[in-house]
Amino acid sequence: MVAVDTTHPDDERHPFLRWTTRQLLSLKGEFRLIFVAVIAAELGGSSSESAHVEHMIRLRHWIEPLDLPATHVSLHVLEAASPANALTDFARQNHVD
Repeated sequence: MVAVDTTHPDDERHPFLRWTTRQLLSLKGEFRLIFVAVIAAELGGSSSESAHVEHMIRLRHWIEPLDLPATHVSLHVLEAASPANALTDFARQNHVD
């Protein structure tokens, strides 16, 4: 699982995260990788559909340089007040190792 900050697409750490992801993937031919972005839920408990779509598009653009087979990748945008809790809960629910 790779958590990507789609709220700050110009973050200087993004190239290093892509490089690290590429390095890890080179260690094993068969893989299934989940890319996750967490956005803040608006008042009332959920964000707008357009915000969800916008961050999904940003996530898709983020992984493009990795040139990964679509069959080995899944993209998810979560809504939460606490990104850390959302990511750990998502990892646990999806049996991420």
